[in-house]
Amino acid sequence: MIIDAHTHYGPWYFPVENLDWEGFKRRLSGVGIEGAIISSSSAIVYDFREGNAELARLLIGESHYWGYVTVNFNYPEESLEELDRYLQDPQSSRFVGIKVHPLLAAKSFDCPEGERIVEHSIRYQAPFLIHTFNSPLESPRNVLRLSKAYPQALFILGHMGGYEWEVGIEVAKERPNVYLEVCSTCTDPRKLRQAVDAIGPQRVLFGTDATLFEPSYMRKALEDAGLSRQEMRWVTGESARNLFRLERWD
Repeated sequence: MIIDAHTHYGPWYFPVENLDWEGFKRRLSGVGIEGAIISSSSAIVYDFREGNAELARLLIGESHYWGYVTVNFNYPEESLEELDRYLQDPQSSRFVGIKVHPLLAAKSFDCPEGERIVEHSIRYQAPFLIHTFNSPLESPRNVLRLSKAYPQALFILGHMGGYEWEVGIEVAKERPNVYLEVCSTCTDPRKLRQAVDAIGPQRVLFGTDATLFEPSYMRKALEDAGLSRQEMRWVTGESARNLFRLERWD
């Protein structure tokens, strides 16, 4: 099963097509993506509690779709409540991870509020998907301190750091609890091959950034990366299954 570890559902302020839930699922399945771990765009850019609640309703009855609980470091108390609400019983809620966007929150991942949320999250064994790119607020380096302080926590560098993808790889090489997710506007064909060579395919995750991107874009980038059949199997699905413990739904 191909699992997209970085997708979004809901409207954007960008000039992209806003799909309804059924249209979203058709768009993914149309390029062979059979499962996805989804965050709410409304939760990221508007109201994280409202967006999480909408996503929770949509996930009811789904068999191959799961959710990220979006948190906002400007609202630490409310963020902790969201973690408890959706992660205490993932079998029913289908939430398996935590989404953080440091740039939109205007707070670095390693800020005091971030550390508090990381510490609280450990009881749930839910990986963080962190938006990383090439501004000071988004740097992959901002994940280093907390990944060292909390080795039992799990961190995914969304976009691998963007145009700082080589920095993202170095951070993941240094910390075994840091994973790399590959979607990005940076189309350098070397990055996926180098990521797999540096840390192994077991810690590299396929993602598309749909609905911001057309998902076929990253499917083709993956095909052009020169991965072996075994490496491809890990990157496109097995890594996500292991990291998010999706066998709980088998």
